[in-house]
Amino acid sequence: MATLPRPWSHVATALVFLPVAAPPIALGAGLHVVALQLGVAGSWSGVWLAHCVPAVGYATLVLTGVLATRDARDEEAACTLGATRVQRWRYVLLPQLRGALTEAAAVAFLVSWAQVALTLLVGGGAVRALPIEVLALVRAGQETDAAVGALLLVLPAMVALSALRRGAARP
Repeated sequence: MATLPRPWSHVATALVFLPVAAPPIALGAGLHVVALQLGVAGSWSGVWLAHCVPAVGYATLVLTGVLATRDARDEEAACTLGATRVQRWRYVLLPQLRGALTEAAAVAFLVSWAQVALTLLVGGGAVRALPIEVLALVRAGQETDAAVGALLLVLPAMVALSALRRGAARP
């Protein structure tokens, strides 16, 4: 998307951003229909695929910004020296993008971690993820267990945010 000509880059960005901007209920209803057609509704694989839609949208937006501003001279130099496309990707582009890929993965995880509506809609109540369990504990009035669950929900998010902070502090 970062290297597409002007009108097409805007169209591609809008398509990637659509699942991010759409209301979660509308997105979940559409993904539920797709999961039913694929035969994965009510399963962990269906929930995982549903979570990938907004997560990949955010990760793509993070990576598009990085790719749009990166300097391609190293890749051109490798090409001049006879590197194949795979070699340029493996030895030039991937090392340059390692930090951005880590940040995009952390953002994608954080987006997925918070998807209660998608888990309920696509999982159909059969998939019991930690956010769903915490919600059930709160509704049942089990404050102590809900508090422990909420702390468990916060820990992976804190680790992901810490990784983002460390990545941003590197030159």
